Amino acid sequence: MKFGLIGRPLGHSMSPRLHAFFTGEEYVLRELDPAQLDEFFAERDFRGINVTIPYKLAAMEYLDEFDQTASDAGAVNCIINDGGKLRGYNTDLAGLVYLIKKHGMAKTLGNTAILGTGGAARAAAAAVEKLRGKATFVSRDPENSWPFIDGVISYMELYARAGEWRTVINATPVGMWPHSAEHPVDLSKFPELKNIIDVVANPFRTRLVFEAQQRGLNAAGGFEMLAAQALYTDRLFTGKDLPETLIDECVRAVYEEQKNIVLIGMPSSGKSESGAILAEKMGRSFTDADEVFEQTEGIAPGEFIKTFGEAEFRRKESRILSSLADLKGTVIACGGGAVLKRANMRRLAENGIIVWLDRRLDLLTPSDDTPLSRTPEDMERLYAERQRLYKRYADLRVPADGTPEEAADAVTELLRTLS
Repeated sequence: MKFGLIGRPLGHSMSPRLHAFFTGEEYVLRELDPAQLDEFFAERDFRGINVTIPYKLAAMEYLDEFDQTASDAGAVNCIINDGGKLRGYNTDLAGLVYLIKKHGMAKTLGNTAILGTGGAARAAAAAVEKLRGKATFVSRDPENSWPFIDGVISYMELYARAGEWRTVINATPVGMWPHSAEHPVDLSKFPELKNIIDVVANPFRTRLVFEAQQRGLNAAGGFEMLAAQALYTDRLFTGKDLPETLIDECVRAVYEEQKNIVLIGMPSSGKSESGAILAEKMGRSFTDADEVFEQTEGIAPGEFIKTFGEAEFRRKESRILSSLADLKGTVIACGGGAVLKRANMRRLAENGIIVWLDRRLDLLTPSDDTPLSRTPEDMERLYAERQRLYKRYADLRVPADGTPEEAADAVTELLRTLS
């Protein structure tokens, strides 16, 4: 292969799309077992490769030389074949520095806990030190961590010193798709925390980032870092001086293709009508969660609630919303009560922008088809209960007092200004 990625597993990787954006070159994913590394590097049948979990440290043994970034990080994620001589680099370091600066964290890094001791963790520590923070490695088994890392602490000690940390960086694969329900630490234990960084790039918004945002912390996920390191890698691959402005362009392009637009709001706020119009305007597919429920269960949500009760409906609704969260580039209209379960919103937020269609109470319409909002009094009660939840989970709020077309136009315009 000419350019590509080695590691295991690679089914989650978005790297081919990123490198295609920057260079237009084919980028091959090559899963390798540990026993295959000797043969792969002996053949040297590549011009340039990235290296990911679990080989960022092991790959160093095969190099003829490596530059200062690899020395600083103690790991490589980029290797160039220069006429048979293998040179190692670490573009993760520069990618993380880019992410930290972009999200305004550089001045507040302070004492930083780095979760993990592998290649990504070493690059994270080097980036923190470069920006004048103080990095400490955290391991579930400090005694068996790599012997040349000093001062590795356990998670027990991490929590015991909870008041010291200003930043936590997850440099482990915990929370990576398809295990996105996992998260590595309990953020409620850290009273002085300012920043959360998760190097996991898939999903776009990990559970750790979601929980951090819910707590009002400055939080950033790994996809922007991945895009940045891809650009720095492609500079090495091609010898071209690719401008950093391309990073944001790449991120926007991938988000445009893959991120869902998730509509939440009260019953009769126009989510279904506006969602269908919005999807058509943007050239996306459209999915109505209530319609999927009826197709799946053979009964409309309102009738189901009347027959089996709200609790059973919410259980089945959660299962459906979790499946919809795995869609890409889709407009999703949720039922009014989707926000009642935090897990629903976390899953939908993984790959989605949550948009609240906020319609005034006096414009909402009670209906016999919606047993929880059958009367004006029911609607008023739901409105009082749910407004705080819509506000909590929404990335964007759009007034929806007009027609569905006007609401769709407002969402389109707001998304355009953000990009």
